[in-house]
Amino acid sequence: MKLWQLKSSLDGFETLGYRDFDRYSKLDELLIQIAPLADQWGFVEVCTIDEGEDSDCPHFWDCPIPVFSEKAVRVLVIF
Repeated sequence: MKLWQLKSSLDGFETLGYRDFDRYSKLDELLIQIAPLADQWGFVEVCTIDEGEDSDCPHFWDCPIPVFSEKAVRVLVIF
């Protein structure tokens, strides 16, 4: 049996944030709701806040939202 743990790291990797913080920061409120997010979550533009190495699971600035690269999604979809 294989177990995988994905976590974001601040050690030398890039940090992402909202491109338009004032507009998108209200999306943080969706995280505390019980309802599924899929119906309410749309496309959100992000930008690099802190430069660093590319990562398949970068840290999202000041928010507990997990962010995954397209590569990570393709690999994990089989699980």
